[in-house]
Amino acid sequence: MLGKDVFKLKPLINKDNIPFMRSWLTQSDSHHYTLIVVLFFTLHLALANQPQTLSIESLTWLLGALAVGLTYTFGFTGLVLALSANTFTQHITSYPIGLTGLLATSIYLTTLSLSILLPYYKHENEKLSDRILGDSTETIQFIVLAFIASTLSVGLYTLTIKIGADIHSDLLATYMRQTVSSAMMITCLCPALTIWKYKRKWPSLPSDPKEYAAWSVCLIVISLLSLSFTREWLALCALLLIWAVVRFSWFGVCLALGITTLFIAPMQTNSTYEAQSVSSWITHNIELIAWYALSAIVLYLASLLADQRKTEKNLEQRVIERTQALDEANQELRQEIRTRFATEDELKKSNKRYRALIETAGIPVIVINDNYLIEHWNSACEAVSGYRYEAVLGKDFLRLCIPSEQHESLIWRLNKAAASSTNQENVETKLFTAQQSKRSMLWNINFISDENLEEHGQFLLIGQDISNIKETQNQLHYLAHFDTLTGAANRRLFEDRCKQGIETAKRYNTQLALISIDIDHFKKINDTLGHDIGDALLIELVERLTQGMRKEDTIARLGGDEFAILLSNISGQDGAELVGRNLIEHITKPIEVKNNELIITSSLGITLFPDDGDSYEKLLKNADMAMYKAKNAGRNNIQFYNEEMNKEMQRQCEIEQALRTAINTNQFELYYQPIIDINNGEIVALEALTRWNHPSKGILLPDDFLSIADQTGLLQIIGKWAFNQLCIEAKSIEKACGKQLSYAFNLTRKQYNHPSLLNMLKGACIEHSFNPNRLILELSENTLAQSSSDTIKQLKTLKSFGCVITIDGFGANSSSLTQLDSLPIDMIKLDRQTVASCLHNKKNKLVIESLLAIAKQLGIKSFASGVENLSQESFLQRNHCQYVQGFMYSEALPAEHLIALLLNNAREKELHSGDQIALPLGITEL
Repeated sequence: MLGKDVFKLKPLINKDNIPFMRSWLTQSDSHHYTLIVVLFFTLHLALANQPQTLSIESLTWLLGALAVGLTYTFGFTGLVLALSANTFTQHITSYPIGLTGLLATSIYLTTLSLSILLPYYKHENEKLSDRILGDSTETIQFIVLAFIASTLSVGLYTLTIKIGADIHSDLLATYMRQTVSSAMMITCLCPALTIWKYKRKWPSLPSDPKEYAAWSVCLIVISLLSLSFTREWLALCALLLIWAVVRFSWFGVCLALGITTLFIAPMQTNSTYEAQSVSSWITHNIELIAWYALSAIVLYLASLLADQRKTEKNLEQRVIERTQALDEANQELRQEIRTRFATEDELKKSNKRYRALIETAGIPVIVINDNYLIEHWNSACEAVSGYRYEAVLGKDFLRLCIPSEQHESLIWRLNKAAASSTNQENVETKLFTAQQSKRSMLWNINFISDENLEEHGQFLLIGQDISNIKETQNQLHYLAHFDTLTGAANRRLFEDRCKQGIETAKRYNTQLALISIDIDHFKKINDTLGHDIGDALLIELVERLTQGMRKEDTIARLGGDEFAILLSNISGQDGAELVGRNLIEHITKPIEVKNNELIITSSLGITLFPDDGDSYEKLLKNADMAMYKAKNAGRNNIQFYNEEMNKEMQRQCEIEQALRTAINTNQFELYYQPIIDINNGEIVALEALTRWNHPSKGILLPDDFLSIADQTGLLQIIGKWAFNQLCIEAKSIEKACGKQLSYAFNLTRKQYNHPSLLNMLKGACIEHSFNPNRLILELSENTLAQSSSDTIKQLKTLKSFGCVITIDGFGANSSSLTQLDSLPIDMIKLDRQTVASCLHNKKNKLVIESLLAIAKQLGIKSFASGVENLSQESFLQRNHCQYVQGFMYSEALPAEHLIALLLNNAREKELHSGDQIALPLGITEL
């Protein structure tokens, strides 16, 4: 418990700022050390209570040795413990030294501990060095420090004791005696206290514990037989110490020396207490001096033996390590030898496999040296090149097999492979064959260096015949960039060429032109002569266009019969027009295609860079607008783009958007214009006309939106609505007037040719219970211009459904008469313009008279539109025209206004010109 309590004491001064404040003992060693300290201190108290056996100075020197050990181990805490022990001893023992003696003893303990340990203080680590008594040199240093520290501390002790006392003549002898005694106590007792923590570092001689017990018994027996400090006893103790030095460990020797000294201490009680002269003191204390010298020698010899043992053990450990390392090296060498033999065997097998692999590989493998001479040539190379191995061995690979223009690039790749860390490169070359043809090859180059000659080596070329792949790539490239039918550039390549041309023109400040070409009536050629003739025509056309161009220009097929040409570095509009007229001249020449002579025309639209646009998209759009302007201007002509075309296009886009809104918001209405029986003035039919009730522009006629609706496909939606609305309103009209009427409904070419026309008519008639026999379908002459089998079939289908077929605007074209006999029609509707001028234009008068006469003979009903006065009505009636229509009778009216007209007609049975309100509205077919 005492030992634990000692270690629970806290330092009185902050150990982080003051030296010697750190305990070096581990928890496992602290209990043992505490036990030794307690034993020493108990012995100290026992001796202090026997003043007759021990002098006060000897007790002080014993406490000084204990103080040094405590200070070294516990820092200032240990020193405080020693001072406390000194004070405690003075109070419980019979030594009445007073306050002066207590002060002198405290000064001695403090000075001794600090002066002897100060050289071992390490300021950078704030702790004491562990080299105290570390070896024989440190042991000598400790002995010297113990004597010097004793000299200093004993001097201060003596001066303090003598304060206020008389100075005697034996003061020097007393000082010397006390110094030697103090130095002896420190030299003999401190090692056992200071090296306790390092005992495991020192190798111990194997020794039986019984031997330690025998040594202790001998020491006790000698002490009992000789209770005085004599030379004989000194000699016997010397023998015991020599026994300890030889047989015990370093710590064992220190412990033995300390124990022996403790036995000697009581023997000095009266031997040196009285004052003596220096010479007499030396004579009477020769045994003390001899013991001090013997103790120092024994301590030094023990340290030498400890050093030797440590050196021997280190040497032995080094020998063991070296032997172990040698064994490991030998084992590695044996393993390496076995590995080398195995590697050589494996290398031989690998070489055999390698040669077999090269020979049987399905890909060409070539080995050439650094002079490009062939050293190996496998069977696959023979198959690809046609050269036999014997014919190429030793020949220059480059000159024999590689085109000269590829020598430089291949040599560069070979050198790069030799210098590369991976020693690999890939290169694509042509390969000459024995048949003087070329194959495309992809080579994987591997450089195999010579281990003996680093600058030399071989090149392993592993080839792959990629001729088929290259051919496929070329085909794919062609398909991706050229039109497969005509060989002209496709849209993708043309766009790329245009963008490059624009950048070049910007860089050199030049002009270029983009021409959009559309073949007139090409669809008719396909429909009548077949697609084979159409394809042959396109091929011949591209050849002719190429003849009319420069080499630096580009022709492209953008779609069916749409072509585009890029003219680079053109001299403005005049140069572009010259090229355009040259192209038209080549196009219009007769073309012989599969025994068919064709004469075709085309419409050209031209736009210029940078005048009309600075991008491919804008130039192409502008060229298309100019081309459509050329088609609308009569075809087979050239039109240059201008800003008005763009405005017109914007206007059409606005109308298209407005039309879509009108469809979604029901802005369309149906107007009806009566058809009159010329003989009795009775309304027999109504022509349904579509009107657009525009929210801001009012009522719009079909002339304002019909063409745009037809181009954008919206006409199909509007036409379907109009026919359904006709079926609905027809019921209301007939219910109001109490009679059934026929209804004329106009169809454009696209509506007529639409595949769903018949289904649309049938669906509406069935849904609204409308009788198709009362439906009059008006078709223009242009719609029926080609009396093809499909046209006739469609007309017969509509007639079988019950519809009445009428040719609208009849007499405007020269082909009118030929259509009467060939087409299954029921009625002709004379052209309005021809009717309006019949009375003052003899030609038109004769035409109408002839047409009406022929229609009568063929049994076809006749119908005249645009009748404006009674004279015209009389003329038509005289020539047997059956039905008339015009402003003379009524304008086109909405359903609610029409009902009043019908009721009036039912009452009067006849309409006169004064009965209607004439409005300047024309009739436009829908």
